[in-house]
Amino acid sequence: MPIDSGLLTSKEAMAYLRVSPSKFWRMKKAGILPAIRFGEKSHRYRLSDLDALIAESEYRPENYTREATR
Repeated sequence: MPIDSGLLTSKEAMAYLRVSPSKFWRMKKAGILPAIRFGEKSHRYRLSDLDALIAESEYRPENYTREATR
């Protein structure tokens, strides 16, 4: 499935996020990865949701002040 469609398979989403399969499935089980379900076992992931997840995970110096680490 081309990434242009906005929906990715699990394998494509793993590659996009650059995470291992085990990390991907842990994130999915923890509810971190929102998925669209097609049928009983097929899932797709919105590119916009993955981009939002990346944006939320970005390093921001203001979140790592000296007081916050104590």
